[in-house]
Amino acid sequence: MNSIYTIAEAEVISGVRNKWTHIFAVIFTILVLGISYFGLTASGYSGSMQDFSRTTLSLLNLVLYVIPLVSLIMGVISFTGESRMNELIFSQPLNRWEIYIGKLLGLLILFFSSTALGFGISGFIILMRVGSDGVFRYLVFVLLSNLLGFVFIAISSLISAISKQRGKAFGISVFVWFLFLIFYDLVIIGAISLLKGKTAATFAMISLLGNPVDIVRVLSLITLNSPEIFGPAGAAFVKFLGGKLLASLILVADLILWFVIIVVSSIKIFSKRDIS
Repeated sequence: MNSIYTIAEAEVISGVRNKWTHIFAVIFTILVLGISYFGLTASGYSGSMQDFSRTTLSLLNLVLYVIPLVSLIMGVISFTGESRMNELIFSQPLNRWEIYIGKLLGLLILFFSSTALGFGISGFIILMRVGSDGVFRYLVFVLLSNLLGFVFIAISSLISAISKQRGKAFGISVFVWFLFLIFYDLVIIGAISLLKGKTAATFAMISLLGNPVDIVRVLSLITLNSPEIFGPAGAAFVKFLGGKLLASLILVADLILWFVIIVVSSIKIFSKRDIS
């Protein structure tokens, strides 16, 4: 545990010095404040800010696009670091899994700090200007955003374990981002159009569990009490399980399972990879 903690601490220190960490925190702050302010300005209410509930709902789709991309970039930058640094770390009498867990833990702390800072500053300003109505839903949304980020950081570590070169890892990351954000839903919609009745509904429900982005989208909409925009997969899933509580528990468990499976797979590949 001391070794893991030391590597995680080094990762955090390195990340704090990295300009990308600060850029990400600024991005989150601008996103929340911009949407909170301009959401009502577009409706003719100049100088006003949206409350937490409206801001969260307005942020949803944008954050679902930004969080995975930010997480993939942070992960690839870290796990495909400078060769000299890797040689130094791997020359130590440590197991590969200790190195991997230490770097991953440091990255998760960095990502959480960036989002907490960005969403926290914005949330404080909204609290002072508008009030606390909907603040709990906002905090749950921030938590779900972090869970989504953790999954994609794990995916980035798997990509980096498979690919030694940073350029190749970035290329695969962009493909993975397109796959989960765009291609996946298009394929599911096409498949559902070819199926009929209960088969189509069952397929749509099961397909929800295969995409962490869709899982967080449905969980966020459940938190915001907006069932009218669940989509066919989310609506079928909630209806099949007979309520939002059980559906939420299963979706959260599936999200955690995504993270665990990817981390275990990454450790196995990372342990066998030639570092030279």
